[in-house]
Amino acid sequence: MGILLIVMMMLARGVLVTGTAHKEAVADRDYQISYLRGALTTEQQITATQASTISEQKVSGELTTHILEAIRANQESPRAAGVT
Repeated sequence: MGILLIVMMMLARGVLVTGTAHKEAVADRDYQISYLRGALTTEQQITATQASTISEQKVSGELTTHILEAIRANQESPRAAGVT
């Protein structure tokens, strides 16, 4: 009788879990893991796209800066002003 009371108290407090409850908990955990893995894959794809875009913008910005510097240097040179 004492052991039955102890088992019932453990079940009530959640210390001892039945097979059905355990299977549900494991299934829920597995679902959460697969969901998070999918979300991680999506995040990695977004990060890769952003890195590529930033890299392209950096190259474009550097090219624009180089062109503008070349134009300014050409305008400031004595030959551009017509002085020989």
